[in-house]
Amino acid sequence: MPASEQDASDCRGANAYPSLDSRFLVWIPILLAALVFSIYSSSLGYDFLHWDDKENIVKNHHLFRLSAEDFLWMFTASIVSDYKPMVWLSYVADRLVWGLNPLGYHLTNNLLHSANAVLAYVLALCLLRRHGSGRWTGGWAVAGAVLTSALFALHPQRVESVMWISERKDVLYGFFYLASLVVYVRWVDDADRRSRGLYLGFTVLGFLSMLSKSMAVTLPVIMLLCDVFVLRRLDPFRPFCWRRAVRLVTEKLPLFLGAVLIGLRAIGDHARTPLNDVGQAQTLWMFPYSLVFYLWKTVWPVELSPLYPAQENAVWSSVPHLLSAALVLLAPVLFLVVCFRGRRWPLFLWLFFVVSILPVLPFRHVADRYTYLPSLGLAGLAVGAWRILVARGLTIPVRRAVAVVLPCVVLLELVALNWSYAAIWGDSYSLWTTAVQRTPSAKAYYGMASAQMDAGQIRMALRTVTKAIERKPTMAVAWNLKGTVFARLNNATNAIQCMRKAIALQPGMADAHQNLGMVLASQGQVDEAIASWSRAIELRPDNFTVHYYLALAYEKKGMLEEALRQLRNAQDIQPSTPGLNETIRTLEYRLAKAGKGVPDSSRP
Repeated sequence: MPASEQDASDCRGANAYPSLDSRFLVWIPILLAALVFSIYSSSLGYDFLHWDDKENIVKNHHLFRLSAEDFLWMFTASIVSDYKPMVWLSYVADRLVWGLNPLGYHLTNNLLHSANAVLAYVLALCLLRRHGSGRWTGGWAVAGAVLTSALFALHPQRVESVMWISERKDVLYGFFYLASLVVYVRWVDDADRRSRGLYLGFTVLGFLSMLSKSMAVTLPVIMLLCDVFVLRRLDPFRPFCWRRAVRLVTEKLPLFLGAVLIGLRAIGDHARTPLNDVGQAQTLWMFPYSLVFYLWKTVWPVELSPLYPAQENAVWSSVPHLLSAALVLLAPVLFLVVCFRGRRWPLFLWLFFVVSILPVLPFRHVADRYTYLPSLGLAGLAVGAWRILVARGLTIPVRRAVAVVLPCVVLLELVALNWSYAAIWGDSYSLWTTAVQRTPSAKAYYGMASAQMDAGQIRMALRTVTKAIERKPTMAVAWNLKGTVFARLNNATNAIQCMRKAIALQPGMADAHQNLGMVLASQGQVDEAIASWSRAIELRPDNFTVHYYLALAYEKKGMLEEALRQLRNAQDIQPSTPGLNETIRTLEYRLAKAGKGVPDSSRP
């Protein structure tokens, strides 16, 4: 049967059921958002995690000082290879409203994810009703859009992006990305007028998405794929029209330029990060390996882990692995060609998944959070298969049973897995305990040791961090943590040895120099402590704690002018610190009384 006849048959099957009341349609997005919000509502009682949350929010003075320098930092800095100015601004908004109450930060993540579920529904409905094969309209279109959104939003792989405050970039870039696509489809659909406001809208939303997470650089490519395979603005299976192709690219030129700039920034940031410094052959291997991993975890989302071990030993000589990966990658394409016989939308959905996850495929570290938006393409493919199963080859009673029972069973199973996995994100201890149990690695043991330190389990932390070092003897942060544990146990000799080992492995680690200074000062070695702290300041000039302790050290040595200078530096970093102004005034009074006057406030 030709594709057009198949589409017509599907359309008759879809319209065999009455269309939904328009008044009910208004409530569908509201009910969908409420469902998604309720599923993730347990996060509202969760705390900041000892996994970037403290560094990004609690200890980040840029979020509460809010000077011109701080906003400049937000638009120029890259923390852990992430350039995300819009994320920093969202944290600023949370901090102004909620202070350091984690409930507010979790609430924002949850609201953004719920909004993304609605946007996914709207986008799917637009494509199904206006540009879907066979003009699949009516109640089935609404059902397909709701199911697509639910599969995307409730899948347990979304837990990491929603429950982890530091992954705000996923839900935020997803919000702007989906909103841009929705506005773009509306702009294309309005072929007669092509409103400038809509054009500006999807362009600005696209830029905001890229400024939230660099994975959004795929947006203009996805728009082109949508033009070709869904909106039918360019037919690749007929004589190619270069004029039209150039016009489609030109109208997205601002987004392509933005994608190039953000992409180059991301490449430069990752090149400076040792975590992703891998050989070329190993990088090439990671493309098929990562894609297979993400496909498998989407289809079978059990035993998910916050941290998967890095693929250290994947090489080209693993011929069986390469062949199996090639077969898995080719199988979906063959399936689409054979089963859908020329239809374009399945290929678009598959390419949506592959293209949108492409920026992270070379990384030797895989993570469920990377599937946040790309998974929408796989959800659409699943709904397409469900639609064909319902529309053909079944009697009316069986069709109705499959149409209702199958989605309900799948969604209930996803919700159960979602709740089970979400429970481990409640605190750092349960998070890292699960990581050690499911995917033991040096980083997992290090995270667990940090959580044990916070819980006051010092000797357990010593045993755990030792396991991390046994697995990876060159892990500088683990040596630094082990030194901190020894310091808590009043074993200064071993603490100094461990911290010096950390510095030898990673000379640029400011925390190791800071901690070493603390131990040296506790042993009365003030000059050595000052030298160590001074190095820490060179590496990270905005460290309030080091400036403060340097001031105390200089005061102890009678160097009151230098002590006052360090206190003023600390005041610049955290001007609202309780008691700091009074300490500065006291020191100024002592200097004036000694007849030395008050030194100039200019910084060295």
